[in-house]
Amino acid sequence: MSGLDFIYLSGITLSVFDDHQRELLCTCLEKLAKSGKTIIYDGKFRPKNWTNTETAIYWSSRVLKHVSWYLPTFDDEVIMHGFTRLNALFNYYKTFDISELVVKNGENGCWVVCADKKALVEVEQSIKPTDTTAAGDSFSAGYIAGRLNGRSSTEAALIGHKIAAQVIQHRGAIVDNDKFSNPL
Repeated sequence: MSGLDFIYLSGITLSVFDDHQRELLCTCLEKLAKSGKTIIYDGKFRPKNWTNTETAIYWSSRVLKHVSWYLPTFDDEVIMHGFTRLNALFNYYKTFDISELVVKNGENGCWVVCADKKALVEVEQSIKPTDTTAAGDSFSAGYIAGRLNGRSSTEAALIGHKIAAQVIQHRGAIVDNDKFSNPL
């Protein structure tokens, strides 16, 4: 991975490893972060994949020490940490050196926190979903693609919303090429 500029992983990735593999991952992420690589982490907390919540929090915290961009979903954060308000979440993640925090919140838009600036980026139009499979993944892909193409964090969030809006209108997160509109 040393030849890469950006590394993406999710909480699901972390959850399928055993403790030894997680330790190796953290060691690798530490080296990559120190060498200037951008590490992107999408929280994706799935309780059934973990022995208990405390273990998930422990290993997520270890990974977050090396993360540049964190893209959690508010509902997952409520389940994992018990946050009932966004301010509690924002305060918790201030303890990490995360340069971009993007909190996905479904139809309520997302919060983008960069350099102590917070912005709510609302969805442009409310859409009745056909299937919400991969909504968060689609948003994350759009956000990351936007940032990698030089867009601001709020512009990238709008791109993420547009892609997620397209995906949730199709069963199984499969959108035919001729029906997909690239917002980049």
